[in-house]
Amino acid sequence: MMVAMVMISTSGCGKPRPVGFVAGMSGPTSEQGVTERDGARLYVESKGRRLVTCDTRTDPATVARCVEALADSGVRVVIGPMYSSEAESALAAATRRGILLVSPSVSTHRLSGKDDALVRVIGSNLDEADTLANFLLRSGIARPVLIWTRLNEAYLRPVVDRICSSYARRNLPIPSIHEYSSSLDLDFDSVVASHRNADAFVSLGTPMEAALLARAIRRSGSDALLLGCQSSVGKDLLRMGGKDAEGVILTGFTELVDRVPERVRFASEFRTRFGRERSWAATLAWEAAAVSEPGWDASDLAQAKKAILRTDTLRPLGLPIVLDRFGDIHRSIALHVVRDGRIELLEWPEAGP
Repeated sequence: MMVAMVMISTSGCGKPRPVGFVAGMSGPTSEQGVTERDGARLYVESKGRRLVTCDTRTDPATVARCVEALADSGVRVVIGPMYSSEAESALAAATRRGILLVSPSVSTHRLSGKDDALVRVIGSNLDEADTLANFLLRSGIARPVLIWTRLNEAYLRPVVDRICSSYARRNLPIPSIHEYSSSLDLDFDSVVASHRNADAFVSLGTPMEAALLARAIRRSGSDALLLGCQSSVGKDLLRMGGKDAEGVILTGFTELVDRVPERVRFASEFRTRFGRERSWAATLAWEAAAVSEPGWDASDLAQAKKAILRTDTLRPLGLPIVLDRFGDIHRSIALHVVRDGRIELLEWPEAGP
């Protein structure tokens, strides 16, 4: 297990506990994992605490060992995990060790409505799937191809199934589906070539993978629309995709455009500290850290969750965070578009309920 941890002594009565963090900070998911870590760190350190981090490599077995190691370091609350595919393993370890997980980005609906050791500041993947399906259908897309990575099956397979069901309910042909394993040397040219009649491709993977797909589509001469899910949003999409990424439609559980003072201030602080722009993952991780604060020094898991859920509506970055009794949240989906190398909000009536 590759674990990078900043160990903090918790000996002595009354000393503040450290705050834990787990995410895949190496490999194909490193862009999201590192920026989530930095968003959480910015908040935690502003409160005079230190963040104890562990790289899960987006592996279910490793994330469980990370939670165990963080419990040994004295944490009560862990910010994470990052991917839905890690959640069940992380939950089992957290429950066993009395740790509360507060996740920025685990959106699988399979964990909704459960009184467990998980609190989330991101909404359900089914809401995102419905937004994608509504956009495709209202845009008259008849032959979409859904391209998804098995790396995060718990998040993405339900999205694929939900979009297909939306077409089936309207007696329309079911979208074509292509699944793959994430790696650093993917080639989507053959996939695009085998779907020459496609009028849209939906990238359900990492920002790098969305960029590679955009390049393959344009190399083929196709003018098919490209859409991406929340996990496809990132600097690699713009950096690697370049002009080929122009016009890509992206979903987001949080807006990527700073329109309120709290967001502007956070973006400035993040840029000053880390020398780059904040991302959606950094934003949700900062919010997860803010939500988790009442539970940092709780006596046990139950008290940590109770302290968080009894807190009045939070607006750490200007938008309300309202948790239900299970620690779940509903968030509207914001649609974005890539224009002139930047991600902008897309005005669309079906952006979310």
